[in-house]
Amino acid sequence: MSSISQTIPSYVAGISEQPDQLKLSGQVKDCVNALPDVTRMLGKRPGCEFLREDTGANAHLGHWFDIYRDPNEQYIGAVRPTTTANNRGGQIDVFRVVPAPLRTYRNFANNADVQSREYVVVTNHGSGFNASTTSTNVATTNTTDGNATGLTVNVTTNAAGLISFVEINRLGNPAANAYEHGDVLTITGFGNGAQITYFTGLAGEQCNVKYDDVGHSIIDLNAAGTIAPTTADTECGYLIHTDSKRIKSLTVNDTT
Repeated sequence: MSSISQTIPSYVAGISEQPDQLKLSGQVKDCVNALPDVTRMLGKRPGCEFLREDTGANAHLGHWFDIYRDPNEQYIGAVRPTTTANNRGGQIDVFRVVPAPLRTYRNFANNADVQSREYVVVTNHGSGFNASTTSTNVATTNTTDGNATGLTVNVTTNAAGLISFVEINRLGNPAANAYEHGDVLTITGFGNGAQITYFTGLAGEQCNVKYDDVGHSIIDLNAAGTIAPTTADTECGYLIHTDSKRIKSLTVNDTT
């Protein structure tokens, strides 16, 4: 008598804790380093790369989700519970899975174009500037690290006299301390509280995003240069919760 009593067409029905005699055809007891897929069938799980550690007492809390735009732009995010340090229920943190796209800038000597992933984001628009103008190659001051010098930017203002866009023109001095993620910079000639923040664009970096409680969306994901003026509250009321397990699912609609 043959020892084979049945034929299994595929193993793509997932994991089941039911006894073997109650499992559906294609279900398995365990699935180690493999991914069942009805299109690709049972395949090897893609490898992983350590990018960074999310530190802090409550770093493990929250509901995690992923945003996949294309192979060159992927993110992982978390909706934090109200038990985080600043007690902002519904705070959204987003991290890069792959590096930001390469951008073309002038080198510090201003004699050649170079490609780099770094960029700056407007974190305070200031006010009272000349409306609808663009200023190029404007000097900046690194208020976080005074030894990082030389970076210049192009600055655009909107019709309301607010800074609406800033991009790097010339990279910083490579002989000085390197600019680091989160460095805060002011712009020469643009006072009134205006400031920009520097990002390296490397995988594992936390992105500059916030939740728009007016438009009900995550804004400024990978938006190098600008944050649109908004009256949005970064604490989104309908996501406030005290236990991350209360969020059973989360849908992220990426409309940028």
